[in-house]
Amino acid sequence: MSVAALIRNEDSCVYISAKEASMRLGVSQNTLRHWRYTGLRDDLLPYKSRIDRRVVYKEDDVENFKKHYLFQ
Repeated sequence: MSVAALIRNEDSCVYISAKEASMRLGVSQNTLRHWRYTGLRDDLLPYKSRIDRRVVYKEDDVENFKKHYLFQ
């Protein structure tokens, strides 16, 4: 895991970049982008729109999505 990919916000949650999320989920960044723009996975994998002008995801949400909704 890239240390630079982790971001702590004022709500004390850990956020990861879209690149890091795509690597953890085993999908391309384009797939994540498609899910964001179409809203296909918003209920299962919400994202924080911007932190420092980047799209980020809560680390816990990514891990829960991976555990419960992806075939391993």
